Amino acid sequence: MSDLNIKNALVGGVVAANVPYPTKYDNSRFTTPTNEPWVRVQILPIEDEVLTLGSSGRNRRDGLLRITVFTPKNSGMNTLYGAVDNVRATFKTGASLSHGGQVVKINSAATRQGADEDVWFSRIIDVDFYTYEQR
Repeated sequence: MSDLNIKNALVGGVVAANVPYPTKYDNSRFTTPTNEPWVRVQILPIEDEVLTLGSSGRNRRDGLLRITVFTPKNSGMNTLYGAVDNVRATFKTGASLSHGGQVVKINSAATRQGADEDVWFSRIIDVDFYTYEQR
């Protein structure tokens, strides 16, 4: 099991959400649109917690997937909230995502107001997840 499989499972969930806007992933080339919605996906630190001892034990890994949906300021709320609804439908509490044998479980997906920027209005979706890893 690996961080790469965790990332691929989470990104697979983002793709399954069918958000029809350009999407920026960490450390990837991206040109920010000038007057159309777009999405930023970030996988924040993943922490380990020892569950069982020994070389054949396992760890629980907890992390946060942050998805920020941006729409041009003064463009209304329907586009923004529609995209947020699509994402939250994929990342429902209890949902499972997997890649390469790594199963990622969703604890919750909470939304909140994003930063107030000059040209963008945004909502943040924080997806709390966990997975188990054999040592």
